[in-house]
Formats: sequence, structure tokens, C-alpha cells
Amino acid sequence: MNKHPFLLGLTVLAVASTAWHTQAAPSDPPFSAKAYLNDVRLYVDGAVLNHGFTLALPAGPSTVEVSGLSQQVDESSIQLRTRSSVKVQGYRIEVREKNLLAVPELKIWRDSLATWRTVEEQARSQQAVIQLEKDAFLRSTQQTTYTEANQKFWALSAAEWVKRTNAAQKSLEQAQRGTQRVNQKYQEIVGTMATQESVLVLELNAAAPVATALFALEYATPLAHWSPRYEVRMDNASVPQVDLISKASILQHTGLDWKKVTLTLGSNRPRGGLATPVLQPWWVSPNGSLARRKLDIVENDLEIAYAGRAPAAVAKYEAPMANFDDAERSEGLVGYSLVLPGTHQLAHLEEREISLETRPLKAELSRYTAPRLDLRVFLVARIPGWDTLVNVDGPATIYLENNLVGNSFLTFQSDTDTLDLALGADPRTSVEWKPTVATDNKGGKVERTYSYTLKVSTLHANPVEVVVEDRSPMPRAEEIALLNPNFGGAKKNADTGILTWKASVAKEKPWSTSYRYTLRYPRTMNAGPL
Repeated sequence: MNKHPFLLGLTVLAVASTAWHTQAAPSDPPFSAKAYLNDVRLYVDGAVLNHGFTLALPAGPSTVEVSGLSQQVDESSIQLRTRSSVKVQGYRIEVREKNLLAVPELKIWRDSLATWRTVEEQARSQQAVIQLEKDAFLRSTQQTTYTEANQKFWALSAAEWVKRTNAAQKSLEQAQRGTQRVNQKYQEIVGTMATQESVLVLELNAAAPVATALFALEYATPLAHWSPRYEVRMDNASVPQVDLISKASILQHTGLDWKKVTLTLGSNRPRGGLATPVLQPWWVSPNGSLARRKLDIVENDLEIAYAGRAPAAVAKYEAPMANFDDAERSEGLVGYSLVLPGTHQLAHLEEREISLETRPLKAELSRYTAPRLDLRVFLVARIPGWDTLVNVDGPATIYLENNLVGNSFLTFQSDTDTLDLALGADPRTSVEWKPTVATDNKGGKVERTYSYTLKVSTLHANPVEVVVEDRSPMPRAEEIALLNPNFGGAKKNADTGILTWKASVAKEKPWSTSYRYTLRYPRTMNAGPL
């Protein structure tokens, strides 16, 4: 979409170098222009800002200083578009201290602060005058003959002095509170403003005088970006559906206040580099595994879900939220983009979370346990068609029946078409697992027999399906043998040795099984842990 219709048919000047041309800079004072922000394209690792500004240019060379830009500008990304009659001879970016005295909003607060300080000074002067008058009156009373009439007059005068002194003190305290309040607000506003600004210094040359030269400026900055966050909600465990709610956390530290700008969210990372990956050989050692588990039980604990560190933005999700379910989504070769409807305002240092879209996904609730590792039964939502979703990987908050159960991290670039999402442990379903080992030495061989009993119970009123898994030894040498295997009705994976039971468990009818096997190996070898 062309944001600058006035540029149609104009020459596009992409400034690709910061070097000045050999032409000497003009000696005239530079022209100045204030760029206004039109739209922002936010990416996961940065942003592209589009500005516009106008100038009246004389014929010949001119130096122009353009303000109103982000605090940090990637010079190599600058794109400048203007009329063909105006040529760009060179440019540079200068970072300068910002003149806060020229900010209109601060001037209002400075004037208010000066007014309160004047009132405070007047109150102090009034106090001083009252004190001087009081001291003069007391000195005069010491020279006056004591009479009953004088005593009555002095008493009335003392009461009047107390009244005037209290009123002056009250006026002073009120003025001090006003000064403190306005000064605090002024300091808060100053603290939110950028102390530096980037200025684009342009060397232009116009073939003829231009009354209104229109410019469109585009550049990249790392001071603004967005990050994805998700909510996965299964409101009713009996309904095979989860809602995947996509959200965006926007961070804006450009030093500018965005006012009525168009926002677009992009999924790619333009600052992440363009190196092509090099595929390496896959070397499999004798002790290596040929298959990777598809189900990873994720503890519903924030520290574990984020590898021991909580994301910084988690504590800032209380920012105002807006719903953009009708955002315009488009997918291309480098990812997807979301054009948010309407225009938006974000102040400098503001962080805001917005809701993007809600996708209902087919899901089945199942239960899983691996008692060798954990004597708990986990609730798992199996979501098919996961490989068809085009989203950015990000943290997720998991809800089950409107209860927060924990946090996880969603990865959309996966080699499986089904996501197994852990929803936490089921406290109403339990597992008992009892292993025993018997060792028998026969000559130079050791025969170790492993025996196990399994029992799964539930307190749910309706029967539940539970997937139980354990492992069996996989001999990788001729001198190691697996004897008399009895896996108790489990299905064994020939590549990994994983044993799988699918059990139907009822409140009145627990499920149980037993299994065993014998491992024979030389006495000089170690069979490893149980």
C-alpha cells in the first residue's frame, strides 16, 4: 500500500553511503524541517519508521537539518524519496543533545512551577512582614504605661497576631505543596523524554526554486520491536477444542511520541543476518539414539519453562490492552505480517500488549505417565495440524477450565504434525510402580532379572484413558542378551525399546499389570542403572 501518493511518478533516491560528494557545502545557514511519522513496521528485532516532511528550497545547493527522528538510526537503511528536480548530494546522521526548553508541554509545566514558586515567595514575604509588625508592636507596648484598658487592647492584639500568623503559615504550606506537586510532575515528564535526538543533515541541490518539496524518509531502528505471547485455553475438558490466543507485546523506546500512526507487525528478523546454514553429517555412535521422543513433559513452573529465567516482559503485561481480531493478515516468502486496523498512539517508553487473533484448534485431552521418571499422571492436550500454523515462537500461558495451570514455550517450526502440550498433573489420578532386581552369577556371566508391577487408580467419576510408558534395555553388543521378555501387554518400539500401554481406568476398577525381563552380560561389564 502506497502511504505517499504524492510520490507517484517521482524519482526514488536511495542513499547508500554516508560519504559526502566532492561538492563543497554551501555557506548559507542550513534549512530546518520537522519530520512527521506516518507508519511503523514492527519486527521481532527492530522496526522500520516512515516519515514525511516538506521544504521550500531555492535553486542551487542547500543544507537541510531534519529533526523528529528516532534516537538511534541505522544509516545504511536510510531511503529518501523526493521529486526528480531535487538531487541528494550527501547526508549524515548527527546525535545531539535535545533542547528540552523548546518542548511546548514542558513550557506549560515550567510556567506553572514558576507561578507556584512566586506564590511561595509571596507567602514567605507576608510571614516576614507580619513578624516585623509584631516585633514593633511588642517594643511599643514595653514603653506604654500599664492600665486596665491597655491590658484589654494587648490581649485583643495578641489574638489578632496569632490569627494572622496562622493564616500566613497556612498560605505558605499550601504554596509549598503546590510547588512540590508541580515540580514532581515536571520531573516525571522530563524523565520520560529522550535527552538526545538524531538529526539528518542533507546536502540538496535543486535545479529550480521549489515552493513545496515533498520528502518521504524511511529507516530502521532497534529501539522499537514486538514480541509474541500466547494463551492456550481449554475451557471445557469434555469438548475436543483449545483456543490459541495470539498477543503482541510492543516496546517503544524511540524517543518519539507516536501519534495516529499505522502499525504493521512482521514475523521476520531483518537484523538477524542472512547467512545460509551448512548441513553437517549425522554421525551415530554405538551408544547413540536413533529416534527422538515426540512427547516432552514440561513442568508447569515458570523457572523451568524459561530455562531458569523469567522473561522481563512478563511483569509488564498489565499495560492497556486492545483487541484487533480483524487485523489484516498476509503471508509471504519471508513470513507473515499483520496490519492492525485504524491508527494508534504510543508514547516514548510505553509498552503495550494487544490481542491479535483467536484460533479454535481441534484437540484431544489425554493422560500420560512415565513412572520411572515421575510418579504423576500428566494431562496432555494433543493438537493435530500444528505444522500448518504460521506463527512466531514465543512464551505461552496455559489455562484449563478457566484455571491457570502454568507456563510453557510454543515452537511452531517442528518436525511433527501434532503438538503434545502438557497441562500439568492430574491430582485425582495416581500411579504405583514397584521395581525389584534379582542377580545370578553363572560362570563368567551375570544374569540380572528385572521385575515391575504397575497400578493406575483414579477418583474421577467417569473412566479415563491413560498412556503409560517405560523403557526396556536395547543390547548393542553380541555378548549382551535380553532373555525371557514379558512386557505385560505393552507395545514395544523396535528402534527405541520404549514400552507403551494404553489403559482404561475407572474409579471402581484400577488398571494394573506386571512385566519382567532378564539381561545377561559378562561380569566385566556394567549394565548401568535400574
